[in-house]
Amino acid sequence: MISGARNLTQFMDRDSRPDFTSTVMQPALQNFLRNPKNVDSILSSIERQKKTIFASA
Repeated sequence: MISGARNLTQFMDRDSRPDFTSTVMQPALQNFLRNPKNVDSILSSIERQKKTIFASA
C-alpha cells in the first residue's frame, strides 16, 4: 500500500508530545519506509524510548 501511494502524511505531531514525535516517531517512520522488514526492531526501539520519555514527565 505504501509503495503505491503518491504521497504520505502523518499527523502524530499534533496528537502527542513534541519531544516524542520529533526524536522518536519521525525517525522511526523514516526508518520503516527505508526498510519495512525491520519493523520488529523499529517497534522495540520506539517502545524503549517511549518508556524513557514518558517516565520523565
